[in-house]
Amino acid sequence: MPETDYATNFSPEMLEPVNSVLEQVLSCEAAPFYREKYAGAVKAGVRDYAAFTEIPLLEKAELLRRNWRERLYIPEEEISHFSISSGTAAAGSHLVTPQASYETENLFRYYLSDQAFGGKPVKRIMLLLSPMTSFAPRMIKASRPGLIMISGDVRNMKTSALIARETEADGLATFSGALHKFLDACDSLGITLPNLRWISLGAEYTSQLQYDYFRAKLPSAVFRFRGGAAEIGGNRYYKCPSLSDRPDTFHLMHHTHLAELLDPVSGRPCVPGQEGEITHTDLARKASPLIRYRTGDLGVIEKRACPCGENIILYLKGRMGFDNFRYGGIVFSVEMISSALGKAAPAGFALKPDFRLHIYEVSEGGRPRPRLELHLIPELNAGPSFDGAGAARLSKLIAENLYLSPSSSVADMEREGGIRSFEVRLVDAFEADTIKARKIIPHF
Repeated sequence: MPETDYATNFSPEMLEPVNSVLEQVLSCEAAPFYREKYAGAVKAGVRDYAAFTEIPLLEKAELLRRNWRERLYIPEEEISHFSISSGTAAAGSHLVTPQASYETENLFRYYLSDQAFGGKPVKRIMLLLSPMTSFAPRMIKASRPGLIMISGDVRNMKTSALIARETEADGLATFSGALHKFLDACDSLGITLPNLRWISLGAEYTSQLQYDYFRAKLPSAVFRFRGGAAEIGGNRYYKCPSLSDRPDTFHLMHHTHLAELLDPVSGRPCVPGQEGEITHTDLARKASPLIRYRTGDLGVIEKRACPCGENIILYLKGRMGFDNFRYGGIVFSVEMISSALGKAAPAGFALKPDFRLHIYEVSEGGRPRPRLELHLIPELNAGPSFDGAGAARLSKLIAENLYLSPSSSVADMEREGGIRSFEVRLVDAFEADTIKARKIIPHF
């Protein structure tokens, strides 16, 4: 089939930059990563999309196994900063990627353009971001002279709220989990921020229910959403005014980003309308180019006309549930769930080792919170341990041992109101997976 029949933004005009990137990584003697990965099987000179799909996919695990210098394709003096992925896919798996200022500043120029401000230009932006994004203030200043940066502390929201009030912050760059806590801190202190009129959200999935909640709390603010990942150089998606009311809907930056949606199991290209894993290829000279990189993000591409003139729309569907799912500042990890289930057998519960965690979103008083159902399968002839009080004991045992942060278990978060409820359900079999081994399943 021609590329127009697949879920991708590939066009013949992309062949020249694709081959330029291939030439860059294959000719660089100082960086062996791609030459060793391809072992002579890939050469510059790709002629069409079919040939492009023959290039092997790139996994994050491959990057983690190699030092950043082995993946550096520009002179070291051109590095402006290192981006650090959050490491949520597996504990301790943060990925260090060298970046060059010329690639990142171009992205900031878009996200800080007059269009991005929605006709409400701001002067003072508070940054409530991960400490790993310490390069952001310098890049923002270079992209939008005249802006005043205000440092917030994601670990101390009450102090951040007080600083925002004192400095009369009119913009906020953050992520949805931090914004929830920031607004809670403002409420607890009786603080109103009438000047706050521009909110930029990224780094984690924002559901429609969360977005509706934020808009109700900040009705005068314009919301802008960022889409991308640290290792690919940050944001690679953007919104036109027609997409502004949906937090999960974006256009693609065709000049920097070749996107494909692939079946997570087979790796074959998806068709428009089919959910798949977003795969990223750089189309410009970078410090550490990525070619057919599996991002772990799920999405759907539709090819239809938008009022802005664009004809490709990307719907983000969150992270793949293989290892984790991030929601509202909470990371649901397969590793942590498995660890909690490990407490069951010594307590007398015979369970199969597999599970499915279903995450639902409920709203009470306008505030969205997750409701959790953990589906488990008892071993055959498991005995009476799951009857009556035994089932309640199992649910309590898992809730007290399932840690969603270093210091807070599910039971803690349920008591504190961060989680609406947690329930263990015993089932005879799991529902058929739409994606193989998807253990964490969001329903929003």
